Amino acid sequence: MSNELYLKAAFQRLNDALDIGDSEKIEKAKCDCIFETTNFFEAAIVYVTLEQCGYHFDFGSYTIPKGTILYRIREYKEDTDFSKPSEWAPPPHRPMNRANREGEKALYLNVMEAGCLLETHIAEGKKYVLGTYEVTEDIVVGGYMSIPNGNKRLLSIGIALNAILIAPSRNERNKELFDFLDAFYGEVVPDDIQWDDIIKNNFWLPFKLAVMNRREEYHNVTNVLCDILKRKCSDGVKFSSCYMPVETIGIISNCYNLALYETGIQKLKFIKHEIKTNLKKDFTSTNVAKLILQKKS
Repeated sequence: MSNELYLKAAFQRLNDALDIGDSEKIEKAKCDCIFETTNFFEAAIVYVTLEQCGYHFDFGSYTIPKGTILYRIREYKEDTDFSKPSEWAPPPHRPMNRANREGEKALYLNVMEAGCLLETHIAEGKKYVLGTYEVTEDIVVGGYMSIPNGNKRLLSIGIALNAILIAPSRNERNKELFDFLDAFYGEVVPDDIQWDDIIKNNFWLPFKLAVMNRREEYHNVTNVLCDILKRKCSDGVKFSSCYMPVETIGIISNCYNLALYETGIQKLKFIKHEIKTNLKKDFTSTNVAKLILQKKS
C-alpha cells in the first residue's frame, strides 16, 4: 500500500472515531494521520490542516514565573542612546520574523546571555548591548516542548514541529554557519528527513532542515505554526535553541527562546542595559553546530 493510501486510511479511522465519539480513538487517529506522512514538511501540512478543521492537539503550555530574568542582545551602535527605555521596547519597524507576522508587535528574548550571543551571531571581539528584563507577572506561553502526561507519540510530533520552528534561516550574519552546513550535508530534499531521524539524534534535525530550506518564504511556514500556538497562549511562544539543546535527550532545554506578544510584553519590566564585548573564544554558532554534528557522525 502506498503512503497516500495509508494516509487516506488514517483519515478514515479518524472519521470513524468521530462518528462514534470515542475520545481515545480520536486522539490515536489524529496522531496516525501525521505519522503516515513521508517527511516532516508533509507532517506539518497535515498537522495544520487538522488544526484548521478543528482537530486540536494538546502540546501543553509553560509558565514563566514572576521574577524570572530574561535577556536580549542588540548590536552596539555609537549613535544610539541605549539608556532610553524606548530602545528596549519592541522594534517600531516590524518586519516578519520567525514568530511574528509583518506589523505584529513581538519581543524576542532568551533566558541566558550565552543563548542570545549564539542566536544573534555576535562575533568574538565585537561590542554588543545586553538588555535585562524581569517578569512582573506569570507569563503563559505555548510551544511544542511541554507535552502533557508524557505522551510519547505526541512528543515525537512535537520534536518534528519544534525542529521546523527553530531551524536557522539564512542571512548575512550567519554565512559562515551555512557555508559549513552546506558542505557537511550537501543537497537535502524533504524525503531525506524521516521519522527515524528523531530516534537517531534529534539534536541535528534543525540544521538539516535549515540546509534543505533555501527559500525566503521560510518564515511563512514558522508563522503558521505560531499562529496555532497563539490561539491557546496569547502571551507568547517558547521555542528551544538549536545551538544549546542541553539537559535532556528530548527537546526540552534549560536554554530557550521566547517571542512575546502584546499581553506577554505587558508582564515585563526593563531593568538595565550593559555595553559589553564578546570575549568568549571560539564560542560561535558555527563551532557549536560542529560539536553537535560531530556527535551525530
